[in-house]
Amino acid sequence: MTQHQPIKPKNPWQILVIGGFFLLGAVLCLFQRGTLLVEHVTLGRGRSWQEVMSPERAHVYGIIYLFVAMVCFWLYFIIEIEFNGWRFPKFRLQKKRGLEKSKQ
Repeated sequence: MTQHQPIKPKNPWQILVIGGFFLLGAVLCLFQRGTLLVEHVTLGRGRSWQEVMSPERAHVYGIIYLFVAMVCFWLYFIIEIEFNGWRFPKFRLQKKRGLEKSKQ
């Protein structure tokens, strides 16, 4: 029998994609100025319009979407730090070390 080992996520990019979709929805809802309408076409009767969302309600949903997007981005960085550690760029560390040596 083979033993199953747990797989550690190396890059949880899916959370960033979900956060990006919520951020897109938040931007669209926050910049909504008019009433959001839906056109309903029936066979033989013509067209009718139905109000779906007022601008005030769209702004509330936009704030909620923005909060969810921020939580998704925060979760990405928490998972990234937890499993992969926080990595600083090497060139910054070398420059700081070089400056410290020159001061001595």
